Amino acid sequence: MDVESFIGALDRGLDFGNADAALMRRARDHLQQALGDESFLADCLDRSLDELSRTLSNPCVFEAPDRGIDVRMVFWPPRFENAPHMHQTWTLTGVLHNIVEIRTYHATDLTVQQLYLGRKGSAGYLLAPCMHNVRNPSHETSVSLHVFSQAKQLQPLAPSCETLTQVPATDSLDYSGTRKLTLMALIDLATQTSGVVAPHLLNKVFALGDRGVKLQAIKAMSGFDLEETSDRIRELLLITSGEDHAHLKHIWLKLSR
Repeated sequence: MDVESFIGALDRGLDFGNADAALMRRARDHLQQALGDESFLADCLDRSLDELSRTLSNPCVFEAPDRGIDVRMVFWPPRFENAPHMHQTWTLTGVLHNIVEIRTYHATDLTVQQLYLGRKGSAGYLLAPCMHNVRNPSHETSVSLHVFSQAKQLQPLAPSCETLTQVPATDSLDYSGTRKLTLMALIDLATQTSGVVAPHLLNKVFALGDRGVKLQAIKAMSGFDLEETSDRIRELLLITSGEDHAHLKHIWLKLSR
C-alpha cells in the first residue's frame, strides 16, 4: 500500500469534511494497518525526504487542497511539548517511531480532560472541536504521521502549532539540532524497510545531512549494500580530515578489496 492507495481507501469510507466517531474508528483502524505496511512506510519516507530538501522539518507527505486534506510527518525532539491549540476539524494520528503523549483539554479552563500515550504502530483520532497538545516525554526523537482534515482551519490558542518551523524561536529550540535529529530518526526508520528500498532512502538522507548524519547513514547502509556504502565513503573522504579521514579511508580500502 502506498500513500495514494491509503488516501483513496480513506476517501471511499470517510467524508473529509465531517466524520462521526464510528467513521473515525474505521479510519483509525485503516491507518494503524497502514503503519504496519512496509511499502506505506517506505513511500512516506521517500516523500518526506523529497520535501525536506525544501523545508526545515515536518514535511508534507500528501496534500489535496480541493478535498481539504493534508498528510504530514511530524518530528518531536526529546522532551518537546507544543502549546494547547484548538482543532475545528477531525485529525488522525499514527506513531511511526518511539512514543508521543496527547492531552485533550477542557476549552473553558484548560484543565486536562484525557491523556493518551501513543506507541510505535498505534493510531488514534480527534473529533472536532478539540483542544489538545502533543508531547514527547522521552529522551529520543519521536515521529508521528498526521492526517489533517481542512488543515487551514486549525486555530492555535497560543503562537504554536504542530509544525516546529512555526514555533517561535526560543533558547530551548535549536533548529540546526532539530534538523539533525529529524534526519537521524529517518535513518532509523529507513533501516526498517527492505534491502532494495533502504539504500535509496539512506542515500537521500546522506545528501541532506552534515558529516555526522552522513556517517550514520553510511553505517546504516553497510547492512544493505556494500557497493553503495563504498561510494558514499569515497564522497565523505572529500570533506573529512585527520583521524576521521584516516579511519574512513581504512574502511573504504577494506570494502574495495
